[in-house]
Amino acid sequence: MLGEVSMLMIWGKLSDIFGRKLCTITSISLFTIFAGACGSSQSMTQLVPAGALSALAIVLYLPAKFPNHERDETSKDFGFKSLFSTNVFKRVDLLGAIILLVATALLSQHSKKPDSYTIGNRHFNAVFLGIPYFVTIFQLPQRFQVVDNTTALNAAFRLIPFTLLCPVGSIVSTVVAGKAKVPPIFLIMIGSGLQIVGFALLSTLTVSEVTPVSQYGFQVIAGFGVGINLSTLLLITPYSISEPADKAVAVSSITQFRILGGVLGIAIATAAYKSNILSNLDKILTKEQRSLILESTSMIKTFDPKVQMQIRGVFAEGYNIQFRILVAFAAAQIPSSLLMWQEKQIMV
Repeated sequence: MLGEVSMLMIWGKLSDIFGRKLCTITSISLFTIFAGACGSSQSMTQLVPAGALSALAIVLYLPAKFPNHERDETSKDFGFKSLFSTNVFKRVDLLGAIILLVATALLSQHSKKPDSYTIGNRHFNAVFLGIPYFVTIFQLPQRFQVVDNTTALNAAFRLIPFTLLCPVGSIVSTVVAGKAKVPPIFLIMIGSGLQIVGFALLSTLTVSEVTPVSQYGFQVIAGFGVGINLSTLLLITPYSISEPADKAVAVSSITQFRILGGVLGIAIATAAYKSNILSNLDKILTKEQRSLILESTSMIKTFDPKVQMQIRGVFAEGYNIQFRILVAFAAAQIPSSLLMWQEKQIMV
């Protein structure tokens, strides 16, 4: 995630300077190379840097894909020829880019201590949206494996309703905003409401030998709400920027702060989860047994069925606390959306 969050605004500005075509081809080429490196990795030491660079490469492609029809006139004439122009390179603020890169990396690292985190009002919605999205795709599959005792592959399949409805929600919100001329700010509030309902329902899941079918419906509701806001925030940004040269940077900043919010959210959710399960596991296990389970949850199977059910119940409650936290952040998107309220609403 550090790879994704560190370069977005810098690359957005570079796409204004060197042109969309060059930056897009470069991003896709880098992603292809490092994705291949991920596939050929033989250890985590090899996989982690390759994965970070591939994630960085594909996310760099995003800022150039969402300008409106009145994009920067100067950028569309640039391409590979810009590589040989000294005037173009003079526009690159190398020192500023390095400072921004280092500051973002340090801020992401500081998310281990989220209580001192501050950010500007106009990025609140992106941060609050990033938290539910990233926490869900990281933590829900873990819940399926630990609480429902499924394999990693099965857990991935069970996450499909959420990941499938995210793009569906994005498509629907874009069509509604464009064709029906519904102000995007209202769509953002609707998406936030759906997230509140979906994550609140997910926080009620209990331990059972058979995973309830209803949880797939809960994922559909939450995923559709997240999808609405994912695309709507990107859609509204270019129309709220008066300077064409700033549009790519503005769009990339939304994506960057969303991912930064995801880093922060995972830190908060994991801290709450760990605190809860540690205190509750101490009530039924010795410290040695607890340490074994925390090292590998597969050790749960070594206990007798009654104790297994108690342990899985503790983990289930820990994951439910995480989803209650997501309800709070989903609700926070509504007042943060009101910060974008205007007398004449932006239309797309």
